[in-house]
Order: sequence, then C-alpha cells, then structure tokens
Amino acid sequence: MEKVVTLDMLERAKRVRSARKFAGVSLQQMDTRHDIPLSTLRGWERPGTLKNQGLTLKGAHRLVKALLNEGIGCSVEWLMEGTGEGPHYLDLPKDSPKNRKGASPWSQQLAIQSEIKFFEEINPDSIVVMITDDGLAPVFGLGDFVGGIKKFGKEMTKAVDQYCIVETASKDLLVRKVIPGKKPKTFSLHCTNPQTRALNSTKIDIALKWVAPIVWHRKNHSS
Repeated sequence: MEKVVTLDMLERAKRVRSARKFAGVSLQQMDTRHDIPLSTLRGWERPGTLKNQGLTLKGAHRLVKALLNEGIGCSVEWLMEGTGEGPHYLDLPKDSPKNRKGASPWSQQLAIQSEIKFFEEINPDSIVVMITDDGLAPVFGLGDFVGGIKKFGKEMTKAVDQYCIVETASKDLLVRKVIPGKKPKTFSLHCTNPQTRALNSTKIDIALKWVAPIVWHRKNHSS
C-alpha cells in the first residue's frame, strides 16, 4: 500500500540531498563513514511508502552529527522545517585534519563561493552581496558576505526592524537596518554604527524596489 507523500516530506527529502551533496559525500560513504544504512538514507531522500516515511526528528539529529564529522554545520531546524542555519563550512582549527578549507585565504574564498552557490540554488529570488562599509559594524564587518530572499510589494512590510539588503527606487544597492517610513509605501534606512564613515548612512522616507532580510552571513576571515 502506497503512503501519501506530502509536500513537507518532499521538501525535507530535498534538503537532505542538498546537505549531503554540499558535504561532497555519497550515499555509500555516509554508510561506511557514519554507519547510516543505505536503506535509511534512501528513505530520507526518497520518501513514499509505509516503510519509507521520510526524515524524522531522530534522523535529522543523526544526519547533523554525521555532517559535523565531515566539517559541515547544519541545523536540525533547517532539515526539518527549512528554517535556521543551512549547510555551511565550519571554522575548524587550522591543524584539524577535518579542516576542509585549509589555512590559505584562497581556499577560504573557494569555500565561501561554494556556500554562495548553494544558497542561491536552493532559494529562489535570493541575493548575496559583500559588505563594503562599516555601517552595521560590529554585526557585519567589511568583506563579510550576507544573503537574503527578496520580498516585493506588500511583503516588504514584513522586513521592518531587520538588517536587510535593499534596492532603492534609484537603483542603489545597500545593506542597512530597515524601519517604516512616515509616508505611505516608504521606508527609512539606517546604519547602526554611530561612528560609521559610510556614505548614504541614512535615507528617510524612500521607495524601495525590494527588501531582502539577511538570513545568511559568512565572515570573510581572509580580509
């Protein structure tokens, strides 16, 4: 008898596959390295029958532990619900045999670029930018990378009082804290660093094309 496959089950299966592929580990390697049987992994990635009901909370904890041993961080919340922190390279000690990034700035950049590509692939309407001023220091520093999911129209009001990437009506791309404007359909953009030297540190009552609350952040240790 076939089990009804829900959208939640399919989305979890997609996230499990994405996390495993991000770690660069095959199904067979997950079995041999982390003692997660192939049948269990296939059940997580291809749910659909009574004996194959997809990822469970217990399974998510098990997978997170396996990913940690591969030098990849990932939250249980992301695997189960799509919220929280998704797959990312860990900042391991330079002398650790599991340090996938190595000690060189170039290898760190490659790791960041890999994460950016992954973030963009799994998130429609995503945007990733590099921080180029000190307007939001010390939360976001020069050279850091931040990413978000664009919101348009009425959805933009859900981004107020958050750190966001925004595009103004005049096509300026900025990373600022967004607060409601005093005029209808406007917003104000603020820096939170009182000693900032950033240009356009404050913009009052302006129209925005879109707003992307920051949900992904990677420090650039090579900068």
